[in-house]
Amino acid sequence: MKYTYLIGIFLLYTGVLPSHAQKSAKGSGNLSVIDEMANDAKYLCEYDAIAWQMSDLAATALTPDAKMLGREWFCYQDIHQKWHGVYGKFLDTTYKVVFHYVQGEQDNIDLDCNEPDSAMLFSYSKSIQKAYQMAAKLLGKSYTRFNKFLRRNADGSISIWILPAVQPGNLAVYGAEFYYQFDRNGDKLLDSNEYYRGSCKGFKLGKSRDVNLDYSDLPGVTFGSIFFAWRHREDFSTIYINTSTGSTALKFDQQKGYHWVTGPKQPPETASANF
Repeated sequence: MKYTYLIGIFLLYTGVLPSHAQKSAKGSGNLSVIDEMANDAKYLCEYDAIAWQMSDLAATALTPDAKMLGREWFCYQDIHQKWHGVYGKFLDTTYKVVFHYVQGEQDNIDLDCNEPDSAMLFSYSKSIQKAYQMAAKLLGKSYTRFNKFLRRNADGSISIWILPAVQPGNLAVYGAEFYYQFDRNGDKLLDSNEYYRGSCKGFKLGKSRDVNLDYSDLPGVTFGSIFFAWRHREDFSTIYINTSTGSTALKFDQQKGYHWVTGPKQPPETASANF
């Protein structure tokens, strides 16, 4: 059972991180901003990979406490760059830890009997809850599945991203993205960026081809579009991000590897599904 079906993904009915992470680049040709966004997208992909592994373990654990898991679970890196995953439930001023995993030798995932720092548990949990509440206000009634990502910034603040997951039917979707930055205690919102135009669009995975992301209502790419391109770079031959000012594409060749190029807008393409 994958973590997108645990709690970390949700259906809505209602390190160093720059503060611009969710803002759009000013024009599709701003490659320096795009490179910065891509670096953060790589971190989220690393987070995503470890979250799959640890959440699989939590979701299949045959213990009575497994029923107590809430949506406030998260992953983080310690000072040694080892990944941890904390699974439990946050209630007011108490976080009940059910599972604490740590990345061990040779990248094995082990149970850690040490209790995580309580201040970290509280600040992360409050940030996650607030981010869910704010995203739900804009999304309204939506059955799109989302993943959340978390990071502690160099200044101690906390960043939360909420981005579409791969949907049932193996659909890669885009068009909704939420970024919130909170103070170190998870009490005060410091920055936010939201993008949603009433529905998401998606492409069926399984067949390599060129795809075009439609952001024609914006002058530049968004963090969510850069994340989509990097996350699905091996699923599609070329991913074009069309904005009102042109097109940005993630391409690959043997000499340069993956690299970003800009050019004129690509012909529109009908997505495989709308959400």
